[in-house]
Amino acid sequence: MSGNAGAGIEHNPSHNCPNTKVSGGRVLSSHTPKGSNHFKIALRNAANVIGNLKETHLSDFLKRLAFRKGRLAAVSVTARKLAVIIWHMLTYRVPYNPPTQYLFLGEKESFSWYSG
Repeated sequence: MSGNAGAGIEHNPSHNCPNTKVSGGRVLSSHTPKGSNHFKIALRNAANVIGNLKETHLSDFLKRLAFRKGRLAAVSVTARKLAVIIWHMLTYRVPYNPPTQYLFLGEKESFSWYSG
């Protein structure tokens, strides 16, 4: 899975993207064409399995979101969250430390490490 992760996560400048329309040295539009992305499918399958787990912070996140938006949207959002977690682990070379509880805005401001 890490072989696919490296290929799908690297940053592509707009002038190197496929389907880039350039006129006069300016990038007019650029988009990546839709296709069957194996990494996306693996992330969605992993997010779906996470939704069936008992008590983890990601399964709680998916269940809260599924209540509001529906299961399919919740799986997609959780898959993106997994991609961000994987990207962060690969980029900064740090192990994953799941949060033990979520902090609300007033609680976040009381910590010195929070700079938001």
